[in-house]
Amino acid sequence: MFSVKAIKVSISKILIAFLFSIICILSAKQINAQVKVFSPSGHRLNFDTVKTYGQIRKSFGETTRTYIVGNKNNLHTVYYIPLKHQAVAVESNDSISALKDIYNFNHIKYYRTGTFDYDFDHLKEMSNVDTLMIKSLLGTPDNEFDNESLYKGKTFFYAKGQFQLHFENGLLNDYTFLNFDGPRKLQLGISDFKINLSESSSDYVTGFKISFFNFSKKRIKYIYITVKALNAVNDLISTKTVRAIGPIDVSDAGSYDWTDLYFSSIIETVKVNSIKVQYFDGTVKIYPASVVNQLFIK
Repeated sequence: MFSVKAIKVSISKILIAFLFSIICILSAKQINAQVKVFSPSGHRLNFDTVKTYGQIRKSFGETTRTYIVGNKNNLHTVYYIPLKHQAVAVESNDSISALKDIYNFNHIKYYRTGTFDYDFDHLKEMSNVDTLMIKSLLGTPDNEFDNESLYKGKTFFYAKGQFQLHFENGLLNDYTFLNFDGPRKLQLGISDFKINLSESSSDYVTGFKISFFNFSKKRIKYIYITVKALNAVNDLISTKTVRAIGPIDVSDAGSYDWTDLYFSSIIETVKVNSIKVQYFDGTVKIYPASVVNQLFIK
């Protein structure tokens, strides 16, 4: 039997596919009258020599997507950057209507919807979307790190949409949405934590990498991370505290690496035990062991 939720999701995808087919038809359609295209700020753009709507879209870049806003009697097309949900232009009646259309577009739900899914699939099907192209589209990620689960894997973390983009062998491969609720309430997030166990049996060096995201409204000066090293049966081997030096600005990320923190042959894992954050205004916030797990962005 089908659940109500599954039926709703299927209907949503059918509607999006239907709207997408309409957009494809309109893209190939000849422009009969002089089309009015405006920038997001309401300034008129010159498209007097353009013959099809598809040419308008491509003039903003091959990855540009379109979205229909308005009501059934007055539909307008917004051109936007995929995955970023940022309008670059809109077809509208006049500058006032254009500003209203941009406002409506900016306030639609985009992330975690079928529209985002279609946009991602479109980019992936282009087969040439690599890390450099994504950076040119979306800007520098708030954090990036190697993804060992993929061949030559890399992961980009974007805080705005609460998602990660995964790359395999340099090309766009997949995405995941993250849960920011806990870290945002606690004003600090851990977006990546990896243990570095030595590949050499002769030196037994162990360390870790960690990435933070600053959800607070203050600049971070230092972060003191207390970690504990455990053996294979969870006996405590050692506890150490390291200091990460900022600054980490508001809504920004910082990544740190200690590769030779421990020298032992019996260490199996390293866990974060507590964190202390010192801000530029001199205030301090402490995260004890009881709340550390809530800082991880999952």
